[in-house]
Amino acid sequence: MKIKINRYMLSYEGKIYKAGDEVEIQDSNLAKKLVAQSKGNFEILHSDHSEKETSEISGLPEVDPAEMIDNGKRGKK
Repeated sequence: MKIKINRYMLSYEGKIYKAGDEVEIQDSNLAKKLVAQSKGNFEILHSDHSEKETSEISGLPEVDPAEMIDNGKRGKK
């Protein structure tokens, strides 16, 4: 099971993982326990899909964030 370190560090199997690192933990019970006790500092990563693959899987259309910003000029002449 793969977990992501959001804050602080994790020492696992002789290595130090920092915020932003992803760690593969073979024992899923241990991974779940670490995440549960971390108070949000670690999270379980459920898939290895990229953002594009995820949007294709979910059936949602891709959205350009720049087009979604309303700067107050839309619709005014």
